[in-house]
Amino acid sequence: MPLKFIAPGAVMISGPADQDKMGRTAMAGPLVNIVITTVLLVMIPALGSGWLFDAVLAGASINSFLAVFNLIPVSIFDGHKVYVWNHKFWGALFAISLAMTVYTTFILHPL
Repeated sequence: MPLKFIAPGAVMISGPADQDKMGRTAMAGPLVNIVITTVLLVMIPALGSGWLFDAVLAGASINSFLAVFNLIPVSIFDGHKVYVWNHKFWGALFAISLAMTVYTTFILHPL
């Protein structure tokens, strides 16, 4: 595709921030990816097949994968901040995004 919608970047909080603020801020990115994936998945049944179906499915697959990737609990990713803030919430977000990635990548569009 000639257009790229993926841009690397980091969210920085200036000033004092406790774990609650850091966790809530860090969950915003993966949560937006999950919402975008959900919206795209809702659109898919109305599309049938063809290039538009493929484009929407690719968008859903990319966004769900980005959510999984960002939720890896390693210090530089959002997942670490969310995990430190709330283990259960991190687990729910990770499970949802992983399920969406498997669904969009392997079930809706098998290799």
